[in-house]
Amino acid sequence: MVYIDRITAMVISTILVLMGFTVQHRAKHSAVEGTLLYVTKTQTLTLLHMLENDLASIGYETPPDEDAILGYQVRPADDILESMEFWGLWRETEQSAPARARIRYTVALADSAKIQGEMVPLFRLTREVNTGGGWSEQGHSPPTLTSLAIDLLNENNTPVAPEQARHVRVRLVNGVVPPLAESLDAAKREAVPTGYRKLYTTVLLSPSNLRGYQM
Repeated sequence: MVYIDRITAMVISTILVLMGFTVQHRAKHSAVEGTLLYVTKTQTLTLLHMLENDLASIGYETPPDEDAILGYQVRPADDILESMEFWGLWRETEQSAPARARIRYTVALADSAKIQGEMVPLFRLTREVNTGGGWSEQGHSPPTLTSLAIDLLNENNTPVAPEQARHVRVRLVNGVVPPLAESLDAAKREAVPTGYRKLYTTVLLSPSNLRGYQM
């Protein structure tokens, strides 16, 4: 009986140790998940603020007989934006006087990550501004976007050509994955468990200077 009790005690001790490791492991990953989610939310709001400010000013000081949107390309397979150029309002700083400028977005493939069980591409948006002295980079998104669509719509929210647009809809999806700046390899990135895999955001804007309002 003493021998059996010792075995039972050893088994119970082993189970308790394993339970301790499991709780500690879950707590660690829960903390990582919370940090990643917070970082992703902050990055998403910052990017959305930039896009809203730019796109709300489309056509700033643009004469009625000139195009407000100068270029617009999307990927036919999934409507992800490739590039967009338009006249807009630009301030060097919040205190600077507003200036008319050409603003250009370019979306390029940055990397890939395993999200919800499958490898998906990650994209990065770059913003460039030209006030007359040439193009310069003035901001970018995190390299964790799984989708970014900027739809040009009429008054019925139907997709139309740039010259007929009256509304602009932003559909943004940001992946909750470790930042690429941390230089995590694929194995480490896939090992991070997250309950939230993607953050979805949709915003509808009605720039007052779009030609659709003037027709």
